[in-house]
Amino acid sequence: MCHPAVIVAATALQAVGSIYSGVSQSKALKRSAAGDRVNANRSRIAGLNIQNAAASTRSRVNVQSRASAASIVQSAAVSGVDPDAGSPMEAQIVNARNNMIKELDVLFQGDVQAQNKEIEAFNYELSAANKESQANNAIVSGFVNAAGSVAMGAFTLNQAGYNLFAGPGQPVTRLGQNFANPTRAFS
Repeated sequence: MCHPAVIVAATALQAVGSIYSGVSQSKALKRSAAGDRVNANRSRIAGLNIQNAAASTRSRVNVQSRASAASIVQSAAVSGVDPDAGSPMEAQIVNARNNMIKELDVLFQGDVQAQNKEIEAFNYELSAANKESQANNAIVSGFVNAAGSVAMGAFTLNQAGYNLFAGPGQPVTRLGQNFANPTRAFS
C-alpha cells in the first residue's frame, strides 16, 4: 500500500500537469490564431492590389483604344476618305466596342480574383476565431482535468482507508494508525 504522501504528491503532479498542459495548448492556439489574422489581412491587401492592378490595366487598354481609334481616323484622312462615314466609321465602332469589352473583362477578372482573396481572408478569420475558442477550452479543460485528478486522488486515499476529512489538528489516519506518531494508535 502506498504511503498517503506519495498519493497526494502524485495527485498534485497530475493536477499541475493538467493545468500546465491546458495553458500551453492555449498559448499555442492563440499564437496560431494571431498568425491566421495576419494572413487574413495579407489576403485583403492582396485583393486590393489585384483591384488596383485591374484598374491600371483597364487604363492602359483605354489608352491603347484611343490610340487605335486615332490611327483609324488618321489612316482614313491620309487616304482621302471621310473618317466619319462608311467603312472608317464602322472600323472605329468595332474598335471601340472591342476595347470596351477588353476593359470590362479586365475589371471583371480583377473583381473575381479580389473576391477570392476576400473569401480567403474570411476563412483565415474563421480559423482564428475557432482557434481562440479552442484556446479558451484548453484552459478550462486543464482545470477540469486537474479537479478530476484531485478527486481521483481523494478517492484512491479513501479506498485505501485513509480518513481525508479528519477534524482540524487530527492527523490523517488509516485503520487506527496515527501517521503523525506511528507508535500511538487511536481508539
